[in-house]
Amino acid sequence: MKVVIATIVILALFFVGTFYIGQYVQNASEEILNSAQKIDRAIQQERWEEAAAYIEDLNVKWSDIKKRWLLFMEHYEIDIVDTTIAKLERYVELEELALSTGEVVNLEQAIDHIVKKGSLELSNIL
Repeated sequence: MKVVIATIVILALFFVGTFYIGQYVQNASEEILNSAQKIDRAIQQERWEEAAAYIEDLNVKWSDIKKRWLLFMEHYEIDIVDTTIAKLERYVELEELALSTGEVVNLEQAIDHIVKKGSLELSNIL
């Protein structure tokens, strides 16, 4: 009987923890995606200084989020986001409209992939 109770408690903790982490990832990813949209609007209007300022804000947010995500996410996925932000920053410095826009899309896709991969769905469990 004690084994059954212990198993139920462990499973409950697992699912509650998974739900909490999922909510955190969802909220953090929305914050990053909002920043990416601001950067994209500034790039489309060719306001390069404004885009660079938004990227600085994104770097601060990402630095904080990354520390937490490293605890429960695959490092490979996080490395992709790091690389994309670095490329985006450089393309904005060079005022490359097409390349900057492409990297914003890459960033959005990378974040969306992380969220979908980490969500608690039957397809991710099996």
